[in-house]
Amino acid sequence: MNIQSIATSVALFILTGSAFAQDKIFLSNGNIINAKVKAVSGNNVIYRVWGGDNNSEYTMAKAEVDKIKYENGVEERFNDNNANYRDEAPVRASNAMKLSKSILAFSPIAFTENGVGFAFSFEQGIDKSGIIAYSLPIIATFNLNNAQESANNKHQDGMVYFSPGIKFYPTSSYGRVKYAIGPSLVLGAGEKTTGGDTYVYVPYGSYQFVPYQTQSKFLLGIMVNNSLNINPTPHFYMGLEFGFGFTYINTLGGTNQGITGITQSGFKLGYRF
Repeated sequence: MNIQSIATSVALFILTGSAFAQDKIFLSNGNIINAKVKAVSGNNVIYRVWGGDNNSEYTMAKAEVDKIKYENGVEERFNDNNANYRDEAPVRASNAMKLSKSILAFSPIAFTENGVGFAFSFEQGIDKSGIIAYSLPIIATFNLNNAQESANNKHQDGMVYFSPGIKFYPTSSYGRVKYAIGPSLVLGAGEKTTGGDTYVYVPYGSYQFVPYQTQSKFLLGIMVNNSLNINPTPHFYMGLEFGFGFTYINTLGGTNQGITGITQSGFKLGYRF
């Protein structure tokens, strides 16, 4: 064998080895991603797609992975699943979107115990695994039922709420559909109208209408929020929120009205960045 043949054989060996020098991520749904795994951190697997046209890193929840077979032959198992695997490149787009930690959203419809309105919110992930995030919503609602008595000076009782809170994602916030739960502090300020009742005086049978009276209202409380995040694309975000709790302070015209229930809910559309 001459030197040229030896060099050719070595080159082929190197090229052949390079072709297989990749990691394989075996998913629970039977798909396989050819990748270069960068880290297995917390509840997530961070990787780059093998042969991709850029150096973008993607994050996938560990719960979606059965095992990883590294280029050196070592296997790391996460779930015991006998799925029939199929090598499928489009998995990158459908199951492992690269999602950012920040969400800016608008609620075209939001509800509180006061009435219906709208809201704005900002959410920011805290940890790299996407388990913990903080949320800063501002909500404005109006008591539309009072519109029926507007001729009698009955106001629509506007209220503005600020509800900073913490969200916990049990399976990470990175994914198409994710659930979160967490506590929120509730600060509310606005107005409330009372009166309008009719009293009957016995034995005379006379009636008296109590005029409507609008007073300032302030409340401070705590609630538990439930959230459902839906991410159709890496940047388009939809969400559903529902929270319930109670007040510590609930003043009307400066007088504390005692403990009362509070609720917040809404549908959100936003941008993830």
